[in-house]
Amino acid sequence: MAADDLKGEWNFSVIDRINLNEKINLINIENGKLGEIEHILVATENQNLQISLPISNELKILKRPVDQPTLYVDYPLIGSHTFTYPCVINSHIFLPDEERSSVILEFTRLSMLNKALLKRATSLYHTLLHFVCDSANSFKSRTSAM
Repeated sequence: MAADDLKGEWNFSVIDRINLNEKINLINIENGKLGEIEHILVATENQNLQISLPISNELKILKRPVDQPTLYVDYPLIGSHTFTYPCVINSHIFLPDEERSSVILEFTRLSMLNKALLKRATSLYHTLLHFVCDSANSFKSRTSAM
């Protein structure tokens, strides 16, 4: 089935949410249209900032779909898929432009908050990468001993 055949018919439901440590959760969702289980790692900082990465059953980071919005202010910023970043970033305190298509990054007083949030998102991304690497190494050592 082509992706165009599914447009507007996505139906996801959360199966469970597993707390992995103080910052990281694993969310398992079911894609109702395709009947597939998908896994998403979510890192949170102070409830003001969340980033997410899709992962495989083998704890490998999956590529984010190119048409998926990158930036969210609780809802997607339309057109933010062109903002190249390896994960999805959500913050209810981002300051979007008037069209809600991006966050303000040009040098203004408002841009300083957005830039600070993006720096914190990058730090959270590093936290997620370290977690995945450590978990994958642990997973490999457990399965190779079998």
